[in-house]
Order: sequence, then structure tokens, then C-alpha cells
Amino acid sequence: PTTTTTGSLSAYYYGGQSKVRTQEFQDSPLSGLPELVSEAKLSGIDQRQWVTYADLNWRHRDADVDQRFVFRDSYTRDALRPEKSRNRLSALYFDHRSFAHGTGIRLGRQTPLGGGVLGRFDGVLAGYAFQPRWRANVVAGVPTDDLLDAHRFFYGASVDAEALTRTLGGTFYAIEQKIDGEVDRRALGTELRFFDGGLSGTAQLDYDIVLKGLNIASLQGTWQRSDNTVVNFLYDRRTAPMLMLGSTLFFVDPTLALRPTRVSDLLETTSIEALRERARQVTAQTTQAALGFTTPLIPGWQAGADLRYTNTGAVAPVPDILPAGLPSSGDIWSVSAQLIGANLYSERDTHVFIVNLLSGPTYSGQLLSYNNSSAVGGSWQLEPSIKWYRQSESSGIVSVRWAPGLRATFRVIQQLALESELAIESSKISGASRSESSHRAFYYLGGRYEF
Repeated sequence: PTTTTTGSLSAYYYGGQSKVRTQEFQDSPLSGLPELVSEAKLSGIDQRQWVTYADLNWRHRDADVDQRFVFRDSYTRDALRPEKSRNRLSALYFDHRSFAHGTGIRLGRQTPLGGGVLGRFDGVLAGYAFQPRWRANVVAGVPTDDLLDAHRFFYGASVDAEALTRTLGGTFYAIEQKIDGEVDRRALGTELRFFDGGLSGTAQLDYDIVLKGLNIASLQGTWQRSDNTVVNFLYDRRTAPMLMLGSTLFFVDPTLALRPTRVSDLLETTSIEALRERARQVTAQTTQAALGFTTPLIPGWQAGADLRYTNTGAVAPVPDILPAGLPSSGDIWSVSAQLIGANLYSERDTHVFIVNLLSGPTYSGQLLSYNNSSAVGGSWQLEPSIKWYRQSESSGIVSVRWAPGLRATFRVIQQLALESELAIESSKISGASRSESSHRAFYYLGGRYEF
């Protein structure tokens, strides 16, 4: 039997300051004088935050059981806007698995493990292995993120089959979420997993049988050849956000004296079928695709390239809210090349050079970047970087940005590390009727203790 306790405590301070000066101010007689507060100059500290993290993991394992307790929490203190300070409990659950009986239960705040659950929730996940490599699961809970004043909960069931064939496994699920007594989401879906030598792939399909829409159709794969060349593929089409009846709460007449905060409020003036139709209309479809590879060149160097495509569909007009709807983003293409070096002058250093070309319906962009990570002595890790980006818009506006940065980590002892980063961004925007320069400095300083 073994019992372990691990975790970490950390605290960071984030700061940032921006300054914008128009060309009209630069060309004026005031430009050589000490900077004065005016409409032509904007400057000030725009970020001042303390962020603390706590992570605790306890685990006991023997021949019969595997037990875990997990706690993860963060607190953000915003010094500029104290009302925005918040605590976020990411995980607080107990997990018990019995090898002798094939049962398992996880209770508390947790992130989803598939089965159609969309996000973090408070609830229970239980399973039973009724055959070798076959497992039945049930889940029930409440989403942790509030949706105005609406009351939501969900429940579902799934079956894990790890050996449909020698190389294929998968999960089949059904899930229902309620909101104020109505069906928010009722979906059937599957998650398939394929492994055969150097080839692996996953696929996911999710369909809502009440709102009658396809939420997710995704396929991604990786092929690793014997020479360590790796080829990646991705096709993903999904609704953004997921089809849910609760989306209609954000598309109501803003002139109403009393704004609805529950679906039950909407049902006082609108039928359930009309609300479902509105949910379909205000949910966009997002399509992403990517094809890329990396391959070794000579010892210490490898090269890669990828092609990416993104398109976010249009949102239909909504009376009083979006009378013209929202147009599609159009086809956005990106092609990039990478050159990666490793251990060129030490036992632990990496170098990444990237060239990226972007093209959209109304703009084109070029990105050059370099990132380095080097170990200095036995305690320091230095990570300098620099980025250059240029964007040309169809309106004639051209923007250029430089962004050098440096991140440093000093390990005081094996368990304690101090970290800091400084990044500066300088940009210039020019056009027929616009000329503006801006500068932003961002930094953080903190430490992490691991046990």
C-alpha cells in the first residue's frame, strides 16, 4: 500500500501600463514638453492584480482500492477594480475505485471526463465494470457557472467500451439538462478512440434530439512514422456556444422595464417552440480544420509546417436585439512554418523560429517570432522571446507591432521557484485619416512552492 500527498502553493502579482499618443500630439508644439493630461494622450496603469493558487492531491492505493482527494482553488484580487475580485474553486472531490468489485465513484466539484458533460459541475459520477473492458456510468450534477437567475441541473448515462475491436474503443452516452423545469439540452453522442502502432485518432459526435441540431462533429488524428516524423490532422465543426434553451436569455428586448432572468419568465409571453427556434437562430456554427507535420532534419534540429482554417457562421436577425443579425467571419486561413532547435549549446536549451501568414476577408497579416529557453547554471531558467506582427486591412489601415519579452525562473531549492516576466509591446497604426502609436508594458512576479 502507498499513500502520497502532493501539491503546490503560489502567489503572483500582475501589473501593466499602457500609453497611447496620436500623431497629431507628436507633431504639435507640446510634444517636446513634459507630458500633460489631454485628450490626445491616454496613459495609465491598466492592470494590478494579486493571484494566489492552492493545489492539494492526496492518494492512497493498495491491492483493493485506489482513493484520491483533490482540492484546487485560486483567488484574484483586483486592486484597480475591487468589485471584480473573485475566488474560483476549481476542484474539491473525493474519488474511490474498487478493483475487487469494479466500482468507482467521484463526488464533489469536478471537471467532466466526457459523457456529454459540458463544463465544471458539482455532483457525482459513478461507474461499474460489468465485463472486462466494459463499464457503465451515470452522472448527475449542477453546473458551477450561474446563468442569471435560472436553475439548471443535468443527469446522464454512458457506456465505455475499450475493446470494440483490437484497435477501437469508445463511449456512447445520453444526457439531459433541465432549466427552470424545461429541457435545456437533450443529446445523444459518441466518443471513439483508435490506436494502432504509430497511428492514433479520436472522433466525437453530439446531437441534440430536442433542439434538433448537431452540436459537435470532430475528428483528429496523429501519425508518427519510424523516422520520428509526426503528422497531425484536425476537423472540428461545432455550435458556439452549445445549443441550449438558456441561450435565449441573452436575446431579449433591452427596452423592457423588467428584464427576464429565467426561462420561466420568457414562457409567460413566448411559447416553448418559439424559444427553441430562437435558440437555434442565435447559435452560430464554427468550423476549424488543420493539417501539419514536424520532421527531424539533422541532430538537434527539426522543421514543421501547418495549414489552418477557421470560419464562424452568421447569427440570424433577432427583433429589437440584432435586427441585422451578425455576419459570418468568413474564411480565415493561416499557414506557418517552424524551425526548432534543441541542446545547441547546453544540455537543456530550445529555440523556436516561426513564420505565420494570415488571410481573412478584410485583412492579411504576417507574424515572425522567436522563442528561446535556456538553463543557466543549475538554478536559472531564462526564456527570452520577440514577436513582430504586421496587419493590412481592406480599409487601408496598417498596424505594426513589436513585442519583446523575457521570462526568468530561479529555483531557490528543489521545491521553491521564483518566477518573473516582463513583456513590452510597441505598436503603430496608420491610415488615410488615422495615425496612432501605443506602448504597453506587462510584468508579473511571484513564486511557487511544491510539496
